[in-house]
Amino acid sequence: LERDPWSKEIHRPFVHACCALWRVSGKTVDSDFIRLLLLVSRVSSRKVGRAVPVDVFVERFVSFFRSKDLEPLLLFFFETILSQLGNDLSPKTFESLYGALRSALERYESHKIPSQCLNSLGKIFYRIHEFDDCETAFKQLLEHSGPNENSYYYLAACCEIKKDFSSALRYYKRAQRFDDCEDTRTGIRRVSAALKDPAAALPVH
Repeated sequence: LERDPWSKEIHRPFVHACCALWRVSGKTVDSDFIRLLLLVSRVSSRKVGRAVPVDVFVERFVSFFRSKDLEPLLLFFFETILSQLGNDLSPKTFESLYGALRSALERYESHKIPSQCLNSLGKIFYRIHEFDDCETAFKQLLEHSGPNENSYYYLAACCEIKKDFSSALRYYKRAQRFDDCEDTRTGIRRVSAALKDPAAALPVH
């Protein structure tokens, strides 16, 4: 689910889709769940009296996430906003979020979960610059769901950031077999150049 957290208005399709999936998974759509969904639109509202600090939103997410026994669907629902806000948090709130995500990663290692949820967890780790955990998540996804473009792409990006260019090139080429997109082709060009001259390595986004 993609949701623009910077919108000033509640994105009704986002709320409706989350509620529908929550019900289908056998869970009750209660007031706490609805409040958390509606809070997304207020995280960066510029309207006086509406704005909610990012730390407040993330702490509420973490509390709800833990109260629901680290339910993986919540990562799928809130992937976009957590990825964008993660690096704007106070150290205390960041540690709270990171601790919950790490607990989830350890839990999911021994529990089969929907592939899109594990994919969301890996992408959140990538965006908050926790690359070792990102690698672990996408290796789990490969183990649980088999070869896939997203896992190979993010593993390649993590290896490139760590300057393991040989592994990065191998993963980018595997990703390219699934989707010959511009991002993958650009990654291949970057790491191929870096293997010839490591000092010329370009930053990864």
